Amino acid sequence: IYDYAFSNCTSLKDLVFGEDPKLETIYDYVFTNCSSLGKSVILSDEQSQLKLPSSLKNLGAGAFSGCVSLKQVDLSGSQVILLKTKLFDSCR
Repeated sequence: IYDYAFSNCTSLKDLVFGEDPKLETIYDYVFTNCSSLGKSVILSDEQSQLKLPSSLKNLGAGAFSGCVSLKQVDLSGSQVILLKTKLFDSCR
């Protein structure tokens, strides 16, 4: 997902990556200031949790900055090898 793709989408509440995503990279500031993003699902229905797909390898700078409703991120099972700066800046 490329830079700023969903930036400032304040009504975006859910992310569903599906059972077998091919997503490897979330680039810089993709979901920045998505203030309603809170219930995110991949084989999970926990409120305010983001479970990233196992195919994911790279998370860009500030990708989830300003996502004030996001409370938990699950990287278990992922292949993430690169986490850039300010990834969760201004998150609670």
